[in-house]
Amino acid sequence: MKKYKDMFIIGSFLVIILILLVILVYFKRSNILYKEEISLDKIKDQLVNTQEIYICNYSENISTLCHRTDLIRIENDKQVIKEFIDILTTLEEFDGPINKMKDNHTLYFVDDNSEVIVSAEFGYHFILKTKSQEYTLDSSSNEKLRGLLNFDF
Repeated sequence: MKKYKDMFIIGSFLVIILILLVILVYFKRSNILYKEEISLDKIKDQLVNTQEIYICNYSENISTLCHRTDLIRIENDKQVIKEFIDILTTLEEFDGPINKMKDNHTLYFVDDNSEVIVSAEFGYHFILKTKSQEYTLDSSSNEKLRGLLNFDF
């Protein structure tokens, strides 16, 4: 009888450890426990690695590419991407009253591993978004950026 009781205790202990590991993996993936703050300069440095820009219907999801039904198109012309990133990296952070008007589109800047570097939204301002931060950039080049993507936002 004692043998079964000991096996039950050990089994219960293992189940609890397994459940805690699953919870830890979930929190780590959802970035709830670890909120890394990435500076705007670091984001701009990473944008140089952009291989594709996914143009999607608006999404709250920041770090996962849009699904088939929300995907409008993928910009993969290297020259267009380079010009877009060159302009984007020169924009300064906007320091003034922010107009919350947004278009119904989200852009995803994707590296060669098909991972999202950063997402962005057009509106009155250009907004770069990470899991833990949002950077509102000067809107002086918005029309030029829209024109490069050849997309009517």
